[in-house]
Amino acid sequence: MGPLTCGVRWPIIGPPRQIRCANMLALRYSSRFIRSTRGAVHLTRRNLLTERFSLNEEWALRHQTLDMLALGGDYEWVAAVQKKFLGGGTASAVDVDAAVCAAEEKDQLEDLIDLVYRLRHTSNTADTLQSTEYALVRTILKHNAVDWLFKLLNDTINYGVFLNEHSACLAIDHLLETKNFAGAARVVSFVMQQEMFSCELLNLLSVYATLRCLELPPEQRVFATNNESSSDTSEDDSNEEDVKIMRLAYLKNEYSDDHYDIVDTDRLLGKTLLWMLKECSSLSEKSVVDSVKLIGTLLYGHFDEFAKIAESGSPLLPSAIDLCRKEVQRRLTTEGESNQKFNEQLLEKLDECTLLDNVSSASLCSLLEEQIRRVQPSEEKKIMDTQKKLFKDWTAQRVALISAQVYLPFKAEALNCRLRIKEIKRQKAELEAKREMLYFFENRMKWEDQARRKDQIFNELKDQSAGSDSSEEQYSATLFEKIDSLFTVLYNTVNSESIDCNLLCPNTDP
Repeated sequence: MGPLTCGVRWPIIGPPRQIRCANMLALRYSSRFIRSTRGAVHLTRRNLLTERFSLNEEWALRHQTLDMLALGGDYEWVAAVQKKFLGGGTASAVDVDAAVCAAEEKDQLEDLIDLVYRLRHTSNTADTLQSTEYALVRTILKHNAVDWLFKLLNDTINYGVFLNEHSACLAIDHLLETKNFAGAARVVSFVMQQEMFSCELLNLLSVYATLRCLELPPEQRVFATNNESSSDTSEDDSNEEDVKIMRLAYLKNEYSDDHYDIVDTDRLLGKTLLWMLKECSSLSEKSVVDSVKLIGTLLYGHFDEFAKIAESGSPLLPSAIDLCRKEVQRRLTTEGESNQKFNEQLLEKLDECTLLDNVSSASLCSLLEEQIRRVQPSEEKKIMDTQKKLFKDWTAQRVALISAQVYLPFKAEALNCRLRIKEIKRQKAELEAKREMLYFFENRMKWEDQARRKDQIFNELKDQSAGSDSSEEQYSATLFEKIDSLFTVLYNTVNSESIDCNLLCPNTDP
């Protein structure tokens, strides 16, 4: 084998000229790849974001901590956590977190998602770590399993996976790079619904991805929601014989919060554009802002605002007006005569718009991309610094929780044993008291007879000791006979059944 160049080992075959060509070829292709500490090769060339933004090296450091904790291999630990859920058991949140953070292979994705699903349906879901969601999203993006990504994000109730600023930027950029513009816009809609507006780079990237999606034909920019996918599955799986009819006392009126309940794709894209644009503080060009607002108000259905922008006389980009005109013409053909007059009025409003001449050839997406490039260095650094700090915090938290989970169970088990012994003694005392109450009347006559017999013996002893003139030896013999008779009675009674000592030995003077 030949020299190792940038993590790529090339065979040396042939004269030195071929060796130099091989090394040059290695340098040419190695700039697109890096090798992580676990031996996996990652493609880091980004569409908009820089290679350094992915933080592959910093994220790979988590394996050092996991190896120090001696949890075993990633496959072994995933299997161990799965066993904890079998038979009605539960695994802790840090168990699932360690499994998700340690696994990296594509064939482990389904097991990891199953662990997250099971954890979500236990009482430990409140302890779910943020690193669990982040690690799962990164593993999905690494293997381009976008179907799993949308399944998780569409069903947050059952999976509880949410994006943060860094993972959202990675997901949007990955989907843009793979030309999945509709998927990128769908991720942006989740960002809008989560109201993550604190990151300027994410806001600009969201507007850019939404506009790229709107450049697609209408039939390609439709993405299924969770409700649609679940209903389709239920219709396919159900049979007429299995359908059960239930009578309900009442039905709730249909209600939409105009946020999470939006199912129309165009309306969702329009609201996403308007909300994300409002948070873009660095976008100061009025023509660009008004052009994006024009598109957003049309899609969102705010036609009054649409008319105000069109009639304001503010110069708008021709690309924005063309996009709006295509959308209105599409509605004219699909909606028929029901809204024909209204759509014709919208076309008239578009004809009245003032065009911006000096950038007639520039598109909205190109202008947004230029703005992203301007703020990219400073904004990327902010997100990277924040995420690096989160990596350290997550590592410290994971180590503390795993250490506590390893050593504290011994103390907890001892405490549980003491509490169980105390509870058993209490239950035993209660059962003994109940037993005495249940058998009291059944044994009452026998106990009273034994008590009278005892009193009679003591009375005879008292009489003999008071009026007898016999010798001391005779008195002692008689006394021992009476005592022996008394103990015989007591012995027979004790052997037959348990008796109350207070009844046998009342407070009497001998």
